Amino acid sequence: MAALRMLTLGGLLLAGATPARAGPPPIGTWVSARGAGLVVSEHATCAFVVPNARAEGECTWRESASGGVLTIVFQATAPTGGPSNQVLYLDVRWVNQFTIAVQGEVFRRTR
Repeated sequence: MAALRMLTLGGLLLAGATPARAGPPPIGTWVSARGAGLVVSEHATCAFVVPNARAEGECTWRESASGGVLTIVFQATAPTGGPSNQVLYLDVRWVNQFTIAVQGEVFRRTR
């Protein structure tokens, strides 16, 4: 949890000195035209929701020059019926301060 928070603070400190394309985590609520959603909190929890699936859990951010990789660790049901930890890796690219591309799909900030 602290890792994402530290990166967030660093990103906020750099926000005034770098363009929106720099790689801070996309803190906030984001929605795509098809209704997919991404929520990234300052407390290292994230949710990625598409029409038929949801991944919600702890997350980390690995920064790059134009965005980064958001990793979400979440619980799913294993074929045996028990819980199973799953990992979702999302490629996130900043377009501007109100727009990101997640796996190539455009998302706009709502909050």
